[in-house]
Amino acid sequence: MFSESPSVKKLYERLSHKIKVVSQNIDDKVQSAITDRVSAPSDNLNPPTYLDEMLILQTLKTIESKAKDQIEQSDKSWS
Repeated sequence: MFSESPSVKKLYERLSHKIKVVSQNIDDKVQSAITDRVSAPSDNLNPPTYLDEMLILQTLKTIESKAKDQIEQSDKSWS
């Protein structure tokens, strides 16, 4: 750690926890999207398309953006 002060330790622990929560939420949503795609009716005539991949990427970017916004709002509440 950078400092031994209690306030820095507390802030570090809080931010570490938030990062873990956000990472877990992203992992859960990605897994859910994969499960939905796998469980959807499929056949060799309908393989995943470029548009499917773009939709997944856009969803991940949206999740990432929302996570960053939440972290920034949390940071503002600490200042």
